This record gives sequence, structure tokens and C-alpha cells, in this order.
Amino acid sequence: MKIDENSLIDKIYPKFKNIDFAKFKILFSNFIKTEPSTKLAVNDFGKFREDDLAKDFKTYLAKKQADYQKQASDNYQKSRLNEIDPADVDTSNLDLNKELNPKFWVDEQLKPNIRVALLEISKKYIEYLELEDVEIHDIVFTGSLANTNYTDESDVDIHIIIDYDDIDKNKDLLLDYFIAKKDLWSDKYNITIMGYPVELFVQDDDQPRDWTAVYSLIKGDWIQKPDLKAKSEIDKRTIRDKVIGIVNKIEKLEKEAESGEDHEQTLKKIDELKEYITNLRKKGLPEGGEMSNENLIFKVLRTGKFLDRLDDIKTKLITKDYSLKEAK
Repeated sequence: MKIDENSLIDKIYPKFKNIDFAKFKILFSNFIKTEPSTKLAVNDFGKFREDDLAKDFKTYLAKKQADYQKQASDNYQKSRLNEIDPADVDTSNLDLNKELNPKFWVDEQLKPNIRVALLEISKKYIEYLELEDVEIHDIVFTGSLANTNYTDESDVDIHIIIDYDDIDKNKDLLLDYFIAKKDLWSDKYNITIMGYPVELFVQDDDQPRDWTAVYSLIKGDWIQKPDLKAKSEIDKRTIRDKVIGIVNKIEKLEKEAESGEDHEQTLKKIDELKEYITNLRKKGLPEGGEMSNENLIFKVLRTGKFLDRLDDIKTKLITKDYSLKEAK
């Protein structure tokens, strides 16, 4: 018994009253035309029970819903990723190595010539800052090269520990001063150990130390020995997604800077984004240490030179504004 499409709709719709009738007609019509199994229902409805047809249509609806959600997800990802390919966000530097860097360590002890060289560099840095009369509590080697998460992009992180109160009670001012002097030193001297740049910093003794590995150069021994048996449980997908979101904001700021829009507003957005990134690390270190997601997000941004791009936007904007004023 041949039956037309409208008669089928009248027979099947009562089983799908949760769907708007007009929408049901469109969906069911497409179902009839695209699903091979429905040809039997149209040509010989007597051999095809209503329940079977309704079951097939329900399966069809579920498939369409899944396809829709996948498409929506793909579109959402495209809108988020913009021009950023997830492959461009390198998270390989987050993997743990099986051992300490053999260029620096033998039997989990710092090579004597490396220790002597780092102490000499630290002494020169103390003279550069004119801190010879300040008590040095310790000089420590920390960071990824004192641990197993080192990469080719790692720094030799040396912290000179003092009591800021021995110099001035205004610790915030001192911190800004030491950061500025560190940058000036780095710009002037390109000092490396075994091919890795040496980063020196003067740290207040009261400042929290959320390191997972710390080696005292003065004592010649570990203060906090790294866990060489630790397994990497890094959530790379979450880290990559967060990085992509931040990089998209950086790209948007680059376009704003090029468009000639309100530069003052763009500069404000740059400062806000830099503060957000800095606070990520400040939050992550006390709560989860060096391997916290927040700190690793910062590390990926820094290693990928994305933070440099943010600084470049600000520099270009300020230069452009100054040049325009000169031209008037």
C-alpha cells in the first residue's frame, strides 16, 4: 500500500509532539529523502510498521543533533583560534626529562667548575649593584636547569638572597629597582654557562620560595632536591587552550594598533593583559609550584616569544604617537 508523505507525517508526528510541527515537517521530509530505509515506508507502508519508522527517525534526529553540536564546536574553535594554529603553541618544553642536565650535574651534584663560575658571576653582579656591604644570606641555583623540566630555551636562574630591610624599608621600591637593574645588566652582558644565558636576581629573604628544586651555591649542596622519579601529569590541552586565548587577544591588539584606533585605549588593554599574565604566575606558584598550570601557561607564552610581541605592540604605539606629535 503506497502512502504519501503527508499521510506518513500525520501518522508519525503524534510520537514526536515535543517538536514544533512546522519544524517536524521539514526534518521528516529531509529524513524521507535522505535515508534509504524510508523508501520501503513510502512505497509499501504496510510492510513497514510505524514504530520501526519512528525509531529510525529518532536515530536520524540524534545523528543530526550530534552533527550540529560538532559543527558548532568546530565553528567555536575557529572563532577562538582565529589565525592561531594549535600546532603553533609548542608545549613540548613542558615534558620532564629523565635526568638532570648532564652539562651541569654529575651524580646529582653540581659540577665544581660550574659552581665556581656561577659564584664568580654572582660576585660581579653584587659589585655591579654595590651590595658589598649587605649581608648575603645565600646564593641559590633554581629553575628548570636545577630540575628535570629544562629545555634548550632554559635560563640559569641564580637568586641572591638578602634582607631588603638592610637597605630600605620600602620593599616595593627596592623590588622595582632590582628588576630594572637586572634588565640593564642583561642588556649589557650576554653571559652564558654551557650555552644557557645566566639570569641573576636579588630576592628578599621574606619572599615566598615556591621552588621544587634549589641548590645552594655557597653551601655546595641541595636545599630542595628535585623528585627525579616524578611523573609528568601536565594538562597540556588546558594549557594550550588558555595560551591560544591569550595569543588571540595579543593578535587583536596588534590589529588595533595597526588600524589607527584609540591608541590610549589600546595601551590600557596591553597593560591589563600583561597584569593578567603576571598574576597568573603569581597565583600559580604558591598554589601549585613551578608545575602549576598557571606557571606553565606563562612559560609557554614566554618561550613562544608571545610576551615579546606584546611589548613590541606597546613600543610601536608609543613611538608612533610620539612621532605624530613631532610632525605637528
